[in-house]
Amino acid sequence: MIEGVRSEGEDHPSKRIQLDQSVIREKRLRDFVTRNTRKFFEILSIPDSFLEVDPGSWETNPDYLQAEDIVRALRVVNDTAE
Repeated sequence: MIEGVRSEGEDHPSKRIQLDQSVIREKRLRDFVTRNTRKFFEILSIPDSFLEVDPGSWETNPDYLQAEDIVRALRVVNDTAE
C-alpha cells in the first residue's frame, strides 16, 4: 500500500472504479492505491504516519488509533439507494 501511495495517480480520477471483471482475481490491494489515495487522509485530516511503520505495531500507534476512531465514526451511505 505504501508503494501505491507514493506512485502517480490520475489528475482527475473517475469517481467509480471501472474494472474488467475477467482480471479481478489477479488484482491486489496495491493495484487500487495511488497518490490520490492519500487525499482520503488529507480530506478527513487523518494522520497517515502509521503507514510508514510495521502494521504489527499499529494497535499501539497513536496516529493509527486516531485514524481508526475517525474512520469508524464515518457514516456510510449507498448513493445508489439514496
